[in-house]
Formats: sequence, C-alpha cells, structure tokens
Amino acid sequence: MVRKGENDHLEFKKKVDYPEKVIKEITAFANTQGGELLIGVDDNREISGLKYPDEHRFALENAIESFCKPVISFHVEQIPVSENRFVLRYTIDKSERRPHSVRLAPGKDEYFIRVGDKSVKASREVVEIMERQKKGKDIQFYFGDSEKILMNYLEENNFITIDQYALVARLKPYQAARKLILLVLANVLMVVPGEKHDVFGLNKIATEQ
Repeated sequence: MVRKGENDHLEFKKKVDYPEKVIKEITAFANTQGGELLIGVDDNREISGLKYPDEHRFALENAIESFCKPVISFHVEQIPVSENRFVLRYTIDKSERRPHSVRLAPGKDEYFIRVGDKSVKASREVVEIMERQKKGKDIQFYFGDSEKILMNYLEENNFITIDQYALVARLKPYQAARKLILLVLANVLMVVPGEKHDVFGLNKIATEQ
C-alpha cells in the first residue's frame, strides 16, 4: 500500500498532532468513494510508525466524534512494524449519511471531498447534490432551449463548467448552477468535483439505457 503512494483512496499522516486537521481526510473519504488513512507513515513513504499509538488513536477518534457531523463510521487496525512501533490503519467506507461536515465552531460547517491525492473543500453545488440525493426524491425539470444548448455542447466536448454553461447559454451563473444540479439529480449528467472548479458531463449509464 505504501509503495503505491497517496491517491484518491489512500492518505498518509506521520502522526496526529492536530486531529482537527486530520479529520478532514476522514470526512473527504466518507463523502467521496471511501479510502484508507495510514497514521505512522510519512509523505515520502517512510514507515516511521508510532511509539504510543493509543494516544494518537484517542485524540483522532475523540475529534471524529466531536467535530464530524453526522458522526462517521470507520474500522481501525493497529499494525506492528517493529518491536515498539505501530501504524494505525483507518478504513472509511463511502457513507450513506453523506454529506459529512467538519464543525469546529458552532454554525460553521466545512465539507471536504477527495480529489486525486488531496482532500479539498466541496463546492456548494456538490454539497447540495449530496444532500438532495440522500433524500431520494424524484426530480422533474423542463427541457428547454438552454438544456438543448447544453446537450449540443456536450456532444462536442466531454465536460462543461458552470461558468462555461452560463456563457454559451446566456444564463446567470446561479441559473446555470441550478440547471446543472437538477440534471445531475435526474441522472442525466454526472458531476466530477475538482480542486478549482467542478465539471459536468453526460451520465453514460443513463444515456446507454
């Protein structure tokens, strides 16, 4: 696992000095496709291990319980790597209760998702999509001129951003965002979250049916 390096499903931390920073990795995995967090491994892939793993485990799990809303389920394993050194392996599944937030102050929620080997803040659009998908309600939308422009654009280009859609369809950005969100919820489009901006493309599963 360590030889592969960090990726969209794997994160390394040398130790848990600031658990409120580490829990963003936990929430990112839960909000995306799941993953594993190895504590006791450096970013350069050196397995330094932890001398007192129970202390790190207590600090991190207390932070998960205190600051992750709703609380995230996980599995933890303590792996010996030498006579007195251990690595903590946290396994987090994609959560059915997502979106999960990190709430370090009352009323201040931050949402994270996994993009490649980084945990980044989720856009408002991605958070709304996760919240509404959890409710499981049927989605209705009107297929008008701006939607036709969108489909024509996606026939020639794989993806489109909110700003690009607003430009080609002559919409205000918030109008473009609303239409794209509805089409994702209706399974016409898929959203690919990004570190700088999200991109939207045709949902291939839906278009093949």
